[in-house]
Amino acid sequence: MGAHAGHTELTVPPDAAYLDVVGGFVAAMARRCGFAEREVARIRLATDEAFTNAVAHSGEVGAEVRVSCCALGTALRVSVHDRGPWFSLADVEAPDLEAPLEKRRIGGLGVHLMRSLMDEVEVVAEAGGKAVVMVKHLGGEERSTHAD
Repeated sequence: MGAHAGHTELTVPPDAAYLDVVGGFVAAMARRCGFAEREVARIRLATDEAFTNAVAHSGEVGAEVRVSCCALGTALRVSVHDRGPWFSLADVEAPDLEAPLEKRRIGGLGVHLMRSLMDEVEVVAEAGGKAVVMVKHLGGEERSTHAD
C-alpha cells in the first residue's frame, strides 16, 4: 500500500477472494474523509461492483487490480484500475428492473448500481487497460436521489 497527501492505493490479484480486503480499505478511507456509515456502505457497495467487474475482465494472467482512493476536499474519488478492455458507459443499457428475472438481459446491473450509489462514474482509458472512476461528495446523502 502506498500513500501521499490524501491519496492511497491498494494492489491485489484479480481474484474475488480479495473483495473483503478491497471493501475494508475503501470503507476505512471513506470514514477517514468523514462519511457517515450509510454513505460508507454505499461507497463500499459501488466499489465491490467495480472490483467484481475488474476481476471478471482483468485481461492477461498475472495482471493486478489497483484500487486508489483520493480525498478531494469535500469528496472521495475511488478508482479501480485493471488491464481489461475499455468500454463506454453510454453503451451500457440500463437494466429493465421491472422485467421478470428470466427475461432480463445479462449485464448492466453493476453499472446501474454504481451510478445510483455514487455522484459521478466514468470509465477512463489507460495505457494497458482502464479505470472505473467514481466520486462521492460529502453531504450527498442530503440531496435528492435520482436514478439514471
